[in-house]
Amino acid sequence: MNNKSEMEKLLALSLRDHSLIPDGCHVLVAVSGGVDSVSLLFALISLSKQFSRFRISVAHLDHGLRATSAQDANFVRRLCGDWRLACHVDRVDVESLACRSGCGVEEAGRNARRAFLQRIASEQGCERIALAHHMDDQAETVLLRMTRGSAVSGLAAMAWQQGEFIRPLLNVSRSLIDDYLQHNKLPFVEDSSNAEVKYSRNRIRHEVVPALRKINPQVSLQLYRLAQRVSLEESFWQQQVSAVLDDCVVCRGGELRLSCAEVGSLHQALRLRVVRECLKRVRGDLRGIESIHIELVDGLLTSARPQLQLDLPNAWVARRYEALVFRVEAPEAATPFQLSISGPGTYRLPNGYTLAVAISEIAIGESRSRVEFDADRVVFPLQVRTFRAGDKISCVGMAGRKKINDIFAEKCLEQEDRARSLVLESVNVVLWLLGVRRCGECCVDDKTARVLTLSISTIDT
Repeated sequence: MNNKSEMEKLLALSLRDHSLIPDGCHVLVAVSGGVDSVSLLFALISLSKQFSRFRISVAHLDHGLRATSAQDANFVRRLCGDWRLACHVDRVDVESLACRSGCGVEEAGRNARRAFLQRIASEQGCERIALAHHMDDQAETVLLRMTRGSAVSGLAAMAWQQGEFIRPLLNVSRSLIDDYLQHNKLPFVEDSSNAEVKYSRNRIRHEVVPALRKINPQVSLQLYRLAQRVSLEESFWQQQVSAVLDDCVVCRGGELRLSCAEVGSLHQALRLRVVRECLKRVRGDLRGIESIHIELVDGLLTSARPQLQLDLPNAWVARRYEALVFRVEAPEAATPFQLSISGPGTYRLPNGYTLAVAISEIAIGESRSRVEFDADRVVFPLQVRTFRAGDKISCVGMAGRKKINDIFAEKCLEQEDRARSLVLESVNVVLWLLGVRRCGECCVDDKTARVLTLSISTIDT
């Protein structure tokens, strides 16, 4: 079998076995002008002529990192002109983008390229975006993730398909691609930055992989197979994770909540994957998340402390008593509030609540949202304000005063709810922790002539 038919046969197999390109599909091929992308483009053109099942357009992004980058863009334009393909080219200053975003040049380049390809695909009606990652790239990705402390699931590395992105050359080695390019006398451009070992992937490619090949000449193939096995096993684990989340996850107000009891009882292997999936769901992806982050979140589940939180890359995770809370960012801090109550009337409180103040001769009874005091023993003006650390309140049937923080702990009130809690006080004495507990003073009794009634709306009684 010659190199041309061998590579195209492997490509055809990957398209068929992984259903990468549906019939009638419009495929956008990402072409840098290098060996890999030019070979992929030529092979896809050959297969499209054989089967006439899909059509092709090309996209190229000039990263502006090299003096010759504009020449590469022109090369791709000429190539597409010769091969009669629609070509879409744009340019972005990746170094400036990296500085503005605070990430590395490699990451900024990947993000810019991905956004560009998705934009062109959307504008041109392309259902698939073909990338030229091959078997050796996959092997390098596995090694790179291992060095960065990836979880086992991360060793599945690059997927055959991820959304609209497809990688149909993952089963093809770099040497076979080189042979295919030479056999067909295909033109290409050389990216000099591929030889610079200041980039992590290039160091893996030029230093680590050659050393490993001295131990096993087929190391790239073995790492590719490892990724395939991990991917297969991860598909099973994902079924288990989905079943768990269907049973014990609650989504509300931009956050995801898990039952600590239910998730904490799982085997740690499954528990870690559940945590990973929750992070993925709230963030949209797992870029920047490493195994140490997953383990830190798992530590919240097993901690004896009822309230803890972690700030992770583009995520905030907190233990709130029996719930594990996932958000993109921490909840907004409560705004301090203070209001003077001069006498009977209706007063507006934060978050849409209202406070009604009335004086009458008859007590009608108390509830969570309504309290009554002997009006002649209460001094106006009253003050409604945000709870402060150190606040205390007297309790019915108890001597002395109790820290309000202790009451919060007894009621398992979450930190964010504590910060939004309001107290009503008279002459610096807390009369009522609104919606939670009244004080043990100024109570209505058989000697009371006038009853001061305070009630808040929208709190379930």
